[in-house]
Order: sequence, then C-alpha cells, then structure tokens
Amino acid sequence: MKGVLRGRAYPAGSIAASLSIPTALVVMLFFLSGASSLVYEILWMRMFTQVFGNTTAATSTVLAAFMAGLALGSYLIGSYVDRHPCATLKLYAYLEGMIGVFGLLMPLLIKALYVVYGWVFRTFPDTFFLLDATRFSLSLLLILIPTTLMGATLPVLSKHFVSSHHAMCRWVGLLYGANTLGAVAGSFVSGFFLIAWLGVTRTTHVAAGANFLIAFLALALAPLTSPNNATLTDSAERGQDVATVTGGTENRGIRRLLLAVCFGSGFSALAYEVLWTRLLVFVLDSTVYAFCTMLTTFLFGIALGGFLISGIHRKIGDHVRWLGVLEILIGLTGFATIMVISRMEYVDPFVRRLIMRVSYGGWWTTNALKFIEAFSIMLVPTIFMGMAFPLICKVYTRDIKELGGSIGTVYAINTFGAVLGALGAGFLMIPLVGITKSITLIAAVGVILGGLLLLQSATRATVWLFNAGLFATVVFVGFVVVSPDVLSGVYTMPERGSRLAYYHEGKSGTVTIHHYPPNERLLSVNGTNVAGTQFSLRTTQKLQAHIPMLLHGRARKVLQIGFGSGESCHVLSLYPVERIDLVEIDADVIKASDEFFHDLNKGIVNYPAFRPIIMDGKNYAMLTDEKYDVIMNDSTYPGKSGSASLYTRDHFLACRRLLSEGGVMSSWVPFEIHPMDFKSIVRTFQSVFPHTTLWLASNCRNKHALMVGTVGPLSIDVSRVAELMNIPEVKVDLEQIRLGTPHALLASLVLTPAMVEEYCIDAPVNSDEYPTLEFSAGRHPTIMAYWVANHNDFVQFRSSIVPHLRFSKASSGGTNEFIKTIIRSETVNTHLDRARLYDLMDEAKGVVKKFRILTLEQREEYEKALQIDPNDENVRFFLAEGDASLAALEKLAATEPANPVILFNLGRAYRGQRMYAAAINAFSMALSRDSANTDYRSALETAFLEFKRANPMQVPEPILLKTGA
Repeated sequence: MKGVLRGRAYPAGSIAASLSIPTALVVMLFFLSGASSLVYEILWMRMFTQVFGNTTAATSTVLAAFMAGLALGSYLIGSYVDRHPCATLKLYAYLEGMIGVFGLLMPLLIKALYVVYGWVFRTFPDTFFLLDATRFSLSLLLILIPTTLMGATLPVLSKHFVSSHHAMCRWVGLLYGANTLGAVAGSFVSGFFLIAWLGVTRTTHVAAGANFLIAFLALALAPLTSPNNATLTDSAERGQDVATVTGGTENRGIRRLLLAVCFGSGFSALAYEVLWTRLLVFVLDSTVYAFCTMLTTFLFGIALGGFLISGIHRKIGDHVRWLGVLEILIGLTGFATIMVISRMEYVDPFVRRLIMRVSYGGWWTTNALKFIEAFSIMLVPTIFMGMAFPLICKVYTRDIKELGGSIGTVYAINTFGAVLGALGAGFLMIPLVGITKSITLIAAVGVILGGLLLLQSATRATVWLFNAGLFATVVFVGFVVVSPDVLSGVYTMPERGSRLAYYHEGKSGTVTIHHYPPNERLLSVNGTNVAGTQFSLRTTQKLQAHIPMLLHGRARKVLQIGFGSGESCHVLSLYPVERIDLVEIDADVIKASDEFFHDLNKGIVNYPAFRPIIMDGKNYAMLTDEKYDVIMNDSTYPGKSGSASLYTRDHFLACRRLLSEGGVMSSWVPFEIHPMDFKSIVRTFQSVFPHTTLWLASNCRNKHALMVGTVGPLSIDVSRVAELMNIPEVKVDLEQIRLGTPHALLASLVLTPAMVEEYCIDAPVNSDEYPTLEFSAGRHPTIMAYWVANHNDFVQFRSSIVPHLRFSKASSGGTNEFIKTIIRSETVNTHLDRARLYDLMDEAKGVVKKFRILTLEQREEYEKALQIDPNDENVRFFLAEGDASLAALEKLAATEPANPVILFNLGRAYRGQRMYAAAINAFSMALSRDSANTDYRSALETAFLEFKRANPMQVPEPILLKTGA
C-alpha cells in the first residue's frame, strides 16, 4: 500500500504515508512551539539575570527552575491524557494559549520579583545560601506554570498521534525532532536577529503571538484530525485493535534500568553542553552569537537524531540492544571530543583558509567558520542523544493505553537528569576534577549504562567482559594517557604566541595567565583579557583609579566593579580611604591575581580597608543601598557576553543612585571597537551623567579611553589635586607612567562635557530593553581600522580642561602660570596624538613593524611638540625609543640581510631620521628581494623625492649598509 501527501506517493509504513495535510500542519505547529519555547528560555534567562545577576549560580538556578517545570508538566499531564484521549488536540491548543498568556505576563512578574529579592538581599546580605535558595524559589515560583505547560505538550501530542506500539518510535521521534528543530530555529533567530532588531519586549510579543497562532490553528484542525487517526490505517491493516495494542517490556528490572538510562542520558546531555561551552568560548569566542552558535548546533544534532530514529526504527531489531549501543556511542564520541577540541588550534586556520576560498570574508563567513567548528565537535554525539530518547519511550511503554503516562515519566526523568547534569558539571565536577576528567567520567558512565542494556539481550559473560574492558579503557585513557595539559593549546587560542603559565577551571569560568616575551603577562577569563603588565594596560589600570580619586578630592568610600590584576585597587589604597568595596564575579580572579600579579597589586587583598564581594557587579549596584564617593566600572570588552550589561543605561543609573553628593564614576572603554559602538557607550553614559568627560593619556599607544561622570558640573580643585599628588606613594605611582605632575595628568582630558555631547549625539542608547551594543559589538571584531577612526575623532574633538579648573585665592599668584603650563601640555599632547595617529594608520594598512619605528611624519610632530616644551618627558621618550629601534633594526638586518620586511622597515627608520640616502639603499635592497611589492616601490620613490628636496644638487650614491650586502 502507498500513502499520498500533496499528490506524491510514498511507501507504506513511512512517515509521509501516514501524514495527511491536517496532521502535517499539526507537526508544523509543534515545530513553531519549539521555536517559541526557546525564544522564551533565552528571554527569561536574560530577564532573570538582570535581577539575580549573571553569575554561574544565578543562571544555573534559573535553568534548573525552567527544566524542573518541564519535568513536572510532562509527568502530571501524562496520566491525564491517558484518561481523556479524545480531547488531546484541543488540550494542546489550550496549553499553547496559556503559554502565550504567561509569556506576556512574565516581564511584569519579573519586575515585581525584583522588589522581593532586593529586600532579601538588603536584609541578609551575607547569607549566600539564603540568597541562592531565594533565587531558586522565586525563579521556580514564576516560571513553574508556563514551563509546566510547555512540558505537557509532548505527551499530549504523542497521545494524539500514536495508535500502536510499533508506530510509537516513529511518531515520538518525529514530534521530538520537529519540536527540537523548532528550538534550533528559535535559538538561531532570536540570538542572531529578533532581540537585536526588536528589543526584549517586542521579541516577547512575537513569541506570545506564535503561541496564540498555534492555539488558534490547533483548534481549527481539531475536527479534521481525530486522536490516533494518523496511523489508524496502518494498525488496522495488521488486524490490531488500536485501543489494546501492547509491545513494551514488562520486565520490572529492565524498566528500572531504562529509567536509570533515561536519567543518565539527560544528565550527560546537559553536562556535556556545559563542559563543551566552557571550552568552546576559547575557540568560538564569547559573544552572544558564539553562544547562540553553540546552542543551535547542540539542538540541531538532537533534532536530527530524533528524525533519524523515526525513519530507521523498523530496520533495527532488538531495541534494547540498540539503545545500549547508542549509549556506548554517546560515551565514546563524547570522550573523543576532548581530542577534537584539543586540536582546534590547528583545525581553525585550516577551516578558515577553506572558507576564504569560497567567500569574500565578513561577518557571515566568520559565523560559518564557527558553525563548522561547533558541528565538528558536537554533531555526532548529539545525534546519538537525539536517537536515544524516542527509543527509551518505545521500550518503556508497555501498553498503548498508558502512552501519555509513560512518555510523561520518561520525559520527566530525562529532564530531571538534565537539571542535575547542568548543576553537577558546573558546581561540582569542574572545580573538583577539571573539564577533561569530567568529560571522561561522563563518558565512562555512558559506557556502563550501555553495557548494562546489552546485558539484557546477549551472553552475559561476553558482554560483561566487553563492557568492563571498554570502561577501563575510557577511564585509563582519560585519567592516565591523556595529558592533564591536553587543553592548554585551546586555552592559548585567544592569545596566540603566548605561553600558558597557569590555568584554573573553576565554577564561574576558566582563569588563564599568559606570558609574552620578553616579560609581559596577561590575565584572561574565558578567553577574554581582563588585565596585564603591558605599559598601556598599566596606564589604564592606574588612571581608572587616580583620575576619579583626584577629581573628587576627598573620597573615603570607594566601589570597584571587577578586580583584574588588582592594580586599580592598590592605587586606591594610596589615598586616605576608609573602605574599598570590590565586587568580582569570579573569586578565582582574585586568587590568581594575588599570586601572579603581586608586583602590581602589592597584596591589596590583605589591606584592612579592602572588602571583597563575590557577585555580579551590575546586580550588586542594583540591589545595595550603600553610598559611595567614587565608583569604578572595570568591565571588559562590550562584545563579550555578560560584559555588555555593564555598559547599559540601567547599570549606569544604578551606579548613579549609589553616588554620594559630589560623587564621581569612571569606566574604561576600548578604542578598538566600531566607532558607532564606541559612541553608543559614551552616549549611554552621558545620558546618565550629563557632565561626562573623556580622558586619554598620550604617554603610549593607549587603546583604552576613560569616561568620567560627575554628579554635578565638573569643577576641579587644582590645589587639592596638587596636594594629593604630593603624597609620596601617589607621586611615585604616577611617575611610573610619566604622568607625575598635575599639568601632565590633567592635560589627559580630551573631551569636555560640551564636546562629549556633540561627539555622540547621534549614537543609540544601550539598555537592557534594547541591548544594541551587545549585538553590534559582537558583529564587529576589534580591528586597527576602528582604533584609527576613534583616535582620529579624539584628535578632531580635543578640547581644553581650563574652563573646568578651580583655583583657591591663596594660589591666585600662580594661577596664570599654571594655566599656561597646562595649555602647553595640551598642545604637546595634540602633537603626540597626531604622531600616534600616523603610527596607527600604518598598522591599519598592514605595514608590519617588528620594532616601534619612528617615521618621518611622527618625527615632525614630535619636533613640533619639543619646540613647545623641550622638557616634556613623553616626547623625549618617544624620540629615544625611535633611535633605539633604528639601532636594533640595523643589528637585525646584519643577521638577516635577505629579509625584505626587515630591510623595508629599516628604510622607514632611516627616513624617520632624515637619512634619505640610507633609506633609498634599504628600500632598493628590499625591492630587489620582492620586486612585486608595491609598498616597497612607493617608499623608494618617496625617498628619492625627499632626497632631491633636501639635496637638490646631489645624486644619491649606493651605500653599504650594515647588513653585509
């Protein structure tokens, strides 16, 4: 017999043969239901973390509450649909409609939740267990009803479609696959488009609208597709009574084992997801798009597995045996991901080159690369996971009349296992044994469960021997053969060229310390750099604290959000402060910094006034009632997931509320981001602090600007600034970055409040409701071209600090002289910034410079600065640095005389010294070794012209360089 769908013939027994058009539409509705459910999950997680914080504990408890509701719904509804089978599609419609109602109400309910949680936090601030319990209880209270409704949908539709035991795997697999594929679509569309385009509330409306549409269409289709009619013909053909068909196992031991396998499958699936995600942030980055890629890939594999088992279940014989094989394969392929991930540092460049052959690059090319890498790691094991669930349902269901209850029980146990898997992996396994051994243990348990299933259908002695050997092999390889540092290459992927000196896999993230030659260190969390010993980083770390402390003048109580290397906290301790509150989301950062950056933070963790608070900084600012004189927002790059929330108007408003009269807030901003993203951050900050100023030290290639906001109009007490800078420890600390005088430091102000407003007036405001920055910064990589554009804007908009200076009557005699000095410093800084712009433009064009070469354009700017202030420390340093680079290049050229890149840069260095004949010789030698290089030819022609201008009566003679040529 053949079935017919939309005019096409299909073999009897196939899915298509059983699908009428109304039935196919119902399956499509379940696909849409899966999409809306994933949109809700992403939205609710975002909303809840705004109340509870973005910590691992907070996100895990919300996820646990979400999945607990799914488990409860599937368990409770199962027996109900067994008693009321005729109303299944109408019941499904009502479920979807109620999900939509609660979806619309959830934003309002979560806002009310803030009041309750805020009271608990302020009343019991140090009782962390109570706070965790409150988080879970309130999360469960709010999302229990809608998630219970979501969990009920699969048992209801399974009862509607399945009429015989032999058709069960087919339909459960189809429904499970369709719903999960919908989740794939929901994850992808919401993560890549909806929230970025519509904002949080409108995306909620879209998801709720989808639920209402599903409910309406399901009610309309209810008369056209009665319960079990999809496979009624197939069952009748075999002479079976649809109501009494049986076929599942009656063996209680096997049924208990199946539930154990079901629990283990759920546990391992979510545990693997947590563990893989912790590793993949080093491969795929930690943007919102990267996390969406991981989730989409994971769900796609499960959906594909559901479809596969739906199509092939009739071709396999003993389902218990095949389930055992699947569990073993899940364990083995899950274990194999350790080796796959450990080789990603080699795979990544290969895949990148492959994609670039067929595309022109860009954002979608980058995401294609990420999807390929994610699929290469997760696809195979997740396919096996998706195949296992429908098989468990089929084997566990012993009577078709108990279908709803059986599927509800299996789904509930599986989901409960998933809850414990997510919590156990993050809170217990990673801190206790690390990621590699955690994957090994989960894989070994999967092998054991699969072996126990095989024991039910084969010769026991043989299977015991095989299973024991397989288990021992996995454990031995994972714990003995595989090096503890097998993942070290992955941890260095974001910092290529560095040596991994330390890593710690903790509950909140993986903290790594990287060494760069000759003697630089970087601190990273989940692949994102948060601090370091580079001169430019130390400048940011110091000024983050010095500037607000000096502008305030009498700060006694300070809040810093984010510890980093701890150097900013140490700077605070140099001033007469009474209390330093440090809010850090990851306690391991403080521990690592105290050990590896002790030379920067001077053991600040032991300072009497230092008070660490381990929680999300944004959450703390929103909940606490403490008042502070100075707040320092030490966030990371805005494109990183979680970090963008520290650049929202909501966060800045919360911090503004905590500032006392005369309070000051500072926040650093990276220069390497898209100009509109940079302006958006400034515009958002300025919308809360109308008297915002922007600061940029001209003492180095500074890639971080500093936003400073004051409660009132900016008025700087020059006498107080000078008094504080005369504190010996403060003076020495600022002299380390060549900003040891009041005029040198104050001249670092680049944009006054009026210029800030003009600079960013057209940029969007970033908020929790419209998180434009998180998505925009995630689309734009940090590149030199953006750095150049932002730096150029600062040069164009630079304004003077003088109108905002306040002098006491006692110092009136020296006022005019100080004003002249600071104007002179500002003018010098303008020339330094222009010289820096030439340097950045060269690098943005792809000019490779191993040393800090002083070009002619830079030298001219430095010479102008030197005419204004012959004693400026920074100008003299940069000129001396250029001379040292020339000497170093000459030595390098002598050892590598055939290297055109070295010769080209040597020519540039000679040109910077106005040694045109030597430059011509170096450029000629570079061109002789790479005749097709247009940059070399252009540089040579320019050098000839400059030589002729300087020496109109001479012809350049070949010069024997110190290269042996």
